[in-house]
Amino acid sequence: MTSPTGNNRNKQQVKRKEYSFTFGKSLQDGFTLPEVLIAVAILSTGIVVVLESFNVSLSVLGEARNVLRANMLIMEKMADIELSALAKSGFDAELSNGLFGDENNNYHWESKVTGMSVLSGIGIDSATLNQVDLTVWRDGSSRRYSASTFLRVEKQQ
Repeated sequence: MTSPTGNNRNKQQVKRKEYSFTFGKSLQDGFTLPEVLIAVAILSTGIVVVLESFNVSLSVLGEARNVLRANMLIMEKMADIELSALAKSGFDAELSNGLFGDENNNYHWESKVTGMSVLSGIGIDSATLNQVDLTVWRDGSSRRYSASTFLRVEKQQ
């Protein structure tokens, strides 16, 4: 016969000790309040930095779009001025200004034509050299975009 105490001894021998692999902390330990606060502060600082850099990149992208559009409008208006001068063998006015149309109606332009000299010589009948200065700006912006070029216009005989 087996005694009741013998049965308990077998159960104790069968029961093994369980080990946890938490490197010095038991499973019921958690993070302390200062640890949580520091982690939240680090994460929120990182999020603020990322959002701020996103905001800066959007403003830089908008400014780049404005510069590109102004440069395209300058090229377009310079071509118009050149074609008009070549067709009429001269310029309509020394100073002129206006608005661009269509989707660019909030962009203004101003041109100034300065006669530099009359060219004559061998192979050149009679032409004038003119400096054309063109400035473009957008409503509500303090930035102005300018370009200058020299244009030779043949005089008709």
